Amino acid sequence: MPGVMEERNDVPFTLVKRKTDESLEKILCSLLKTQNIHGKDGKSTCKPFLLCGMLILWKRLLPSETGRARAEHSRERMGLVAQTTKRALEASLKKLLVQKPLNKITINDITEDCGVNRMTFYYHFKDIYDLVDWIMVEDAQQAMEGRKDIDDWDKAFLDVLLKIQENKLLVLNVYRSISQEQVEQYLYKIVDPLLHEFVDKETQDISIQDEDKQFVIDFFKYALVGMVLEWIRKDMKTDPVLLTQRLNKLLHGGIRRTLLKFQAGGGTVALPKD
Repeated sequence: MPGVMEERNDVPFTLVKRKTDESLEKILCSLLKTQNIHGKDGKSTCKPFLLCGMLILWKRLLPSETGRARAEHSRERMGLVAQTTKRALEASLKKLLVQKPLNKITINDITEDCGVNRMTFYYHFKDIYDLVDWIMVEDAQQAMEGRKDIDDWDKAFLDVLLKIQENKLLVLNVYRSISQEQVEQYLYKIVDPLLHEFVDKETQDISIQDEDKQFVIDFFKYALVGMVLEWIRKDMKTDPVLLTQRLNKLLHGGIRRTLLKFQAGGGTVALPKD
């Protein structure tokens, strides 16, 4: 159709891409009332209804910025609603833990306290243990937020202990009612990235093989998690600040000294002869 799609400075087709709440129909009506589309000979080359049909088809083939923005906003809103619902279920579970142990709490107990139905619960979680696992993973991530620029491992580790103490009822119930292994895995998810970050900084001026570096990380990881598990087993009676100070006395400079022993092939140790 000659002339219809010819570029004109006074007919900005980008109108249909503006980020506005106006509907396409309003834009078209405004365009058709104020503009004439002409060919090179100056004569009208199409009727208004044909122009409308063509631009509507164009919009379907090339979604407008408004449509994409609305879709993105809708996804963000749905994500926020889902997160809010999960947090509400978490709050109900923690509230119920004050009244009875974890193995006595049912999904009905949680949904009734939260004010939602069972289908809402199952939309987000498979069972109560799935909810517990989500809570612990989320808490692990929260405990590590803002830790990228930390220089002292003890400050980050204290944050971890305080987070565990904040969820004392939940952690103790999982430890005693479900399995110690789940708590152990929860701790590894927190401590492992913490040690990786600290060791990476310590080895910036140390030449060490990746295998040796991982060996050092694993050693200190198991040591720290073992101490925390013992602390949990004893009902977290020791003050987190005091426990961190004691561990810091043992580890202060110890990680770096250990890494230095492994640098430049230093990991090979001569065993005593019989």
